[in-house]
Amino acid sequence: MSDDLHGGLNNLYRVDGRQLCRPSLIGDMRIPWPLAVLIACNSEPEPCTEVGIGVGDCAPELSLPTASGGDWTLSDHEGDVVLVQFAAAWCGVCQSVASPHQELFEDYQSDGFHKVTVLKGDLQFESVDQSEALEWKTYFDLTHPVLVDADRSAWKTWKRTANGVPQQYLVDRKGAIRWRKVGRESEVELREVIEVHLEYRD
Repeated sequence: MSDDLHGGLNNLYRVDGRQLCRPSLIGDMRIPWPLAVLIACNSEPEPCTEVGIGVGDCAPELSLPTASGGDWTLSDHEGDVVLVQFAAAWCGVCQSVASPHQELFEDYQSDGFHKVTVLKGDLQFESVDQSEALEWKTYFDLTHPVLVDADRSAWKTWKRTANGVPQQYLVDRKGAIRWRKVGRESEVELREVIEVHLEYRD
């Protein structure tokens, strides 16, 4: 299992200290057996101490204008679980996951989950503008924020060595990155990781 998927499960889901047990998940055959065991009974991850883009790091700040007007800032959502997705309008995978991610937002919003899409420009590296971001938001009927990274400042801070999109990060209630992925993810596994971190509260 790759570190992209769960950031090194042995580090993220340890079974020492305070535990959160969900034994009913072990019998869910949709989930690979090792993942089911680790999700079913795991301790809360250690708080982050340094800013970075690796799993376990404190997420960098993110503050950008939205397609609908105004600004959106990650630190304003401390206490929530946030899925940050960097995408591009030309990206086929980004297009294919837009609607499923909207469903994620609708399913978990009342539990303190947020999804934000950051559009970074097109294949010819031209800057994205607010009208393009609004077109994306309208076309996919999105109710979660779509941000405009016109000068790619956020992309330069957050992106991994690979330039591919989508690049996705799950940020926990305390501002730490707990999952990251380049490319298409497994929706089942993403839902399980989201649910685990929604259950962690102060």
